[in-house]
Amino acid sequence: MKAFVRFLIVPAVFCFFSFSSQAQFVQTNDEVSLFQITDIQDTPASPVRGVSDDGKRVIFESAANLTGSNPDLNLEVFVYEIDKRSVIQITKTEHIYDPADKDLPFAQRRILISVSNNNAAISGDGTKIVFSSNSGTLISGEAGRNDDGNQEIYLATLPLNSTTPFFQRITTTTASTAASGRIEVFDNYTPTINFNGTLLGFVTTRKELPGINNPDGLGQIVLYSTSTGQFTQVTTKNQVDAMDGFVFKGFNSNPQLSANGNVMVFIAGFDHAPTASINNKDFNGEIFLYEVATKALTQITATSGFAGFPASISQIGTLVPDRPVNILNPNTKHLSRDGNLLVFESAGDLESGKNSDKTREVFLYNRTTSKFTQITSNSPLPATPTQTDIDKIDYDFTPALSPNGQYVFIGSILNIVPVASGGTSAILTDNADGSREVFRYDIAAAKFRQITYTPLSPRVLDQREAILQVNSNAAGTDLFFNNDIDMLGSNPDTSFEIYRALIRPITQTNEVIPAMVNAASFASPDPTKPETNPIGRGSLGSIFGTKLADAPAISTDTNLDFELNGVGVTIAGIAARLIYVSPSQINFVVPNGLLAGDGVEFTINNKGVVSKGKVKVLDAQPGIFTTTQDGKGAGAIACQLVLKDADGNTTSNTYPAPPCEISADKKESYLLLFGTGFRFADLTSVTLDVTRGETTTSLVPVYAGSQNQFPGLDQINVLLPTDFTAGTVKVKVKATSVGTAVESNQFEVTVK
Repeated sequence: MKAFVRFLIVPAVFCFFSFSSQAQFVQTNDEVSLFQITDIQDTPASPVRGVSDDGKRVIFESAANLTGSNPDLNLEVFVYEIDKRSVIQITKTEHIYDPADKDLPFAQRRILISVSNNNAAISGDGTKIVFSSNSGTLISGEAGRNDDGNQEIYLATLPLNSTTPFFQRITTTTASTAASGRIEVFDNYTPTINFNGTLLGFVTTRKELPGINNPDGLGQIVLYSTSTGQFTQVTTKNQVDAMDGFVFKGFNSNPQLSANGNVMVFIAGFDHAPTASINNKDFNGEIFLYEVATKALTQITATSGFAGFPASISQIGTLVPDRPVNILNPNTKHLSRDGNLLVFESAGDLESGKNSDKTREVFLYNRTTSKFTQITSNSPLPATPTQTDIDKIDYDFTPALSPNGQYVFIGSILNIVPVASGGTSAILTDNADGSREVFRYDIAAAKFRQITYTPLSPRVLDQREAILQVNSNAAGTDLFFNNDIDMLGSNPDTSFEIYRALIRPITQTNEVIPAMVNAASFASPDPTKPETNPIGRGSLGSIFGTKLADAPAISTDTNLDFELNGVGVTIAGIAARLIYVSPSQINFVVPNGLLAGDGVEFTINNKGVVSKGKVKVLDAQPGIFTTTQDGKGAGAIACQLVLKDADGNTTSNTYPAPPCEISADKKESYLLLFGTGFRFADLTSVTLDVTRGETTTSLVPVYAGSQNQFPGLDQINVLLPTDFTAGTVKVKVKATSVGTAVESNQFEVTVK
């Protein structure tokens, strides 16, 4: 196989394309490349919980058996490493089963304690992961015992370039109610962590943690220093402090630390820090800010009642607001690294009457100026809204903030950035279809940019229920989120997958238009019109041009990356895996999920220098590698010789060097061809047209499809018939693809 891999990475001997210096493409500031990270089949969602500041490690939870170490499919914590394109299973736990069922399959065993690992958060440096778990096996010995099955806080240390975590148990609490023996209770939950993991925050309902006074067993916000081992109680209110008549309304939830550890925010239904002008006498859910050094609490929002919308419909058909005003989603970043900026969702009228109808909007709070900025803007509602009016209102934006404080990310069904006047509104140009999309808001420029362009979610009737939660690297240029859409054509079962959106800058646009061709055949029907060149999805492709890379580089891993030497290739918004890059040529794998079409746009981004071209995408376009590496001359072939005894049993199976032999009695001789671009053809239609002089005959392969070892590489195995004449013949691979006839380059094969 190694002999054929070299054809994929060594550049062509010559290039026969002429490059057009047509009008320069319109200059833009950046481009988006989309990647699908996971490939999960029919399992619950695997939510992204956080990203390291450099974007190299992504933390998520899943009940899938992604690494082979989760056979019972309980909820585990995983890390995806970008550079290695690999998944690390952080927790390896199992449910507690009835011992009598030990010989049964996991799905048939009776669960005594349901074990799960939850709400993981990753430090900015990517080496610490805090989460809650009710497992008793994360730490060996007496310290790891957790017989009551209640959720405790754990800290996992995963050094860079390591795949083995070290665990530290932060909380040790007894059964929730000793008399009842309750188990599987979330007594310690929703942890948060600063940049280097020296400070943790979480909510606890327990009273036996050192230094914690919590007689009513309410959820209290607690800080923990990993350097001193000390707990600090942030909230101290109890039931008597939040009684409205006979109704208790108090709560504390969703704490989040800034990366520098100076500030923590959370949402609470207590009057924690009353002043003459701002207080929480109605015990509404308000956002509070805690300064770690001074232990000072400040109430940030001051709202009342419920959100105006969303609202439920009463039995008599009237709208009944019943949703909270302020939302602080626990699964995205809300604070800038320095704690100065805070983003959240609220139905409050926080900026001078801009939200008097109390729709849910996204707000940015500046701690230095103590001012709110409303980022989103639903259409104003009339005094008596109709159902049509209400259907236009968005909520559950789940906003997030890049740690550098430069960008806000939201998911929205609104057409926030409609296509420019004169353009065509469509799925790939704006959000006129009302699907839930990812948007990035530039705080300094006060402008939105639409990141994804997807169809409607098939799982929900109301697209507002299709929630998108975005986490990013510190710079806000590398985004990670979950989606159940077949976004890139690689998620046909619409499972919830983790996607990555990489936003690359554009500093210069190359005036020379590149040409894309099949990497085996280099076929170009009209060299003066590179946009007409056919390329098959899932095939190996080559791009020829100028300024494509600063220097040559070859991938050293068959698990190909999407960026090589600072170069990325994107086709119709989908990132391609790279094999080889150089200033004049790139070899890569065409994404499987491309849709067939004429004039499909592609870009090469070389550290900001962008070359843009077009290509004709087909479901299949075969090409066969040749020894001269230009699609001409002798085909790059291998031979297989199968010897059999008198009873037809195989006695030996060898791979002699070409030329291949003709089959004979008790000997089967196979010609193996290596190419690309025919795995998505109608495989029953694949034939080898063999031309000898004026005569052409067709051979039907015994196999045609993926080579299964190298991405994009395809293979054809054909039995050489006993009446095949020795010598050199001209061969073409022919097939049909969705009813369209396709054929390869013509090459030569010599047999003996």
